[in-house]
Amino acid sequence: GHRRAIEKLVRSYQNNPAKLLDISRNAIIFDNMTDLTNCLGIIVTDEEVRVERLKNRMNSLYRSEETGGYRDVCINLRIVNKQSHSLGTELHMCEIQLLLLD
Repeated sequence: GHRRAIEKLVRSYQNNPAKLLDISRNAIIFDNMTDLTNCLGIIVTDEEVRVERLKNRMNSLYRSEETGGYRDVCINLRIVNKQSHSLGTELHMCEIQLLLLD
């Protein structure tokens, strides 16, 4: 929430709000890796989506024991199209977490 955003802003980002990338966050939960991978492909190839950062915490090299076993694919993105330009939201960063049900 707001409290966590302010905490991150002060502690980690030297009061630079441009570094807050997860103010708008959503998760999509999948039953299997195939569906998760297909969704990721659709997102990254969409011409109106600008992927700014992608963290693949599903990778076998990711050390999930450091995060209590948590794994996801985290995408920070912007929507850039006529509507977002007309609303002035083309710079708004969103975070989408792709998760497995298991």
